[in-house]
Amino acid sequence: MGVKVREWDGGRGGKLAGWIFIDHQRKRKAKKIGVGLEAKKRAEEAARLIEARLVMGDLGVFEPPPVALTLEQFSELWRQDYVQRNLRHTTSEKYEEVLRLHWLPKLGQLPLRKLFRQHIRNAVKALHREGLSNSTIRWFLNVIQSCLASAVEDGHLAANPAVKSTKWHLRATTTTNKRQLQTVFSAAEIKLLLQRAAHRTPMTHAMVFTLARTGLHISELMGLRVEDLDFKRREIHVRRTWGNHSRGPDYYGEIKNSQACIVDMSLQPQGALRSWVATLSEGQGWLFPAKHGRPMTPNSFYTVHWWPLFDDELPKYRKPHMLRHTHATHLLWQDESPVYVKEQLGHSSIRMTVDIYGSSIRRDNKRAVDRLDESVEASGDIRKPGASNTIGGLRIVQGGAS
Repeated sequence: MGVKVREWDGGRGGKLAGWIFIDHQRKRKAKKIGVGLEAKKRAEEAARLIEARLVMGDLGVFEPPPVALTLEQFSELWRQDYVQRNLRHTTSEKYEEVLRLHWLPKLGQLPLRKLFRQHIRNAVKALHREGLSNSTIRWFLNVIQSCLASAVEDGHLAANPAVKSTKWHLRATTTTNKRQLQTVFSAAEIKLLLQRAAHRTPMTHAMVFTLARTGLHISELMGLRVEDLDFKRREIHVRRTWGNHSRGPDYYGEIKNSQACIVDMSLQPQGALRSWVATLSEGQGWLFPAKHGRPMTPNSFYTVHWWPLFDDELPKYRKPHMLRHTHATHLLWQDESPVYVKEQLGHSSIRMTVDIYGSSIRRDNKRAVDRLDESVEASGDIRKPGASNTIGGLRIVQGGAS
């Protein structure tokens, strides 16, 4: 192994150029640092760093530099290699739309290596001038941050310029949570909604009851089959979502995280679904069928079953997705564990649940800290009977080493 520094004729008024010559494991490379005395000093310092890297087995110095790409060029590669392979089709389309309509017209022609935080800030200011809300801009930022994070991993960028680039432009607030709490259905409104649904059709009643008491997405409800209901265990097995059949008669969407989830149902929606299943013809596979043996579309649910429920008696219109927020919020209001809410909604992490519904979690439970006083005074075991004695894989041992 050898890393040497030599002076060579730089061809600039007789000044000598500083060169680094690397010879390691039959691999050779030469790099010109510059001309003059300062260049030689920089070459000697670089030679020491390169030699240290080679000793540690880092051969990155021999790898060719990544191709200089513009944001538009890289975003297309990222969309093909990552987005389309790892995200649901609908999510992939949304990512592509955000890039095409909002980021690429502003920054698409910039080389990745010349993309800095100020460019992101200027683009965010432009989005504000277009009248977009902070929550919408945050969603757009998630897309560009994810794209540029892949650029960092691939070696096109040293750091992600979209991270923390809008600290003073999009300050985190609790406005979204407050607005959500103001728009969830109250218990009285849920009761009235179910009564009105029962007066329309048995299908309307079964669908609205299921959404209100399980927190399912509309697309998950449309993708249910009769065999997905386990009345004995009072469980709904969510295995698929409604698919846009313009993409083919056998297309059905994948659920988030690509893992089937199990949702509990209480006795009332269980009874409503039992009654509805009893009306279905023999051999009918889809729980909520439409014509030609296919499942009902979300658009049909909106126009035929949902919109007619709102009039002067129930004037405040809300989207059916608000039933999902209502289900989670009511569970937390009655002091259910956020972990249970996470499992019921099929969230990928508890952090997602807390971020969305954190303001609904009770914070005035002083009885919880009072129990610590009682346990210490009694010198008893703080854990509940039968509780695990491990946390994060570490065994908890009473007492301590002296």
